[in-house]
Amino acid sequence: TVADCCFTSEQPQDSTVHRYISMKTEQHASAVRQLLVSTRVSSLKPPAPVAVLKDTATVEQLLEVLADKKIMSAPVVVAPDGDAGQSPLLDAQTPADILGFIDIRDVLNSFLAEFDMAALDEVKLLQRMRILEEKGAAFGQC
Repeated sequence: TVADCCFTSEQPQDSTVHRYISMKTEQHASAVRQLLVSTRVSSLKPPAPVAVLKDTATVEQLLEVLADKKIMSAPVVVAPDGDAGQSPLLDAQTPADILGFIDIRDVLNSFLAEFDMAALDEVKLLQRMRILEEKGAAFGQC
């Protein structure tokens, strides 16, 4: 048979296939590596203005900014002295100390930590929604 002619008993029948797959995998890995090395981050997406939030912003303001800008996270900076009551956003050109980043997941985890989830499961759906709405309004002012 063809298999008998091409493969000896010392060599598994699929070794040619494995060598071919290995060679192609190495070629693809090399091409991907080259693409990663040669591509600049700036070429991936056009730059967009950064929404920089002050540490004095409320959760409600944070969520409004994230929704308005259609983003999931933003850097948080220390608000300059005397700037607490104004906009929750800081001009990106204004120097400030960065505290970190906040994202939707942080807000949701913090909000859900306020609840006794077992107790919420025991009430009817409309009552549960009312409780979440009341707590949400108060939480937004934090």
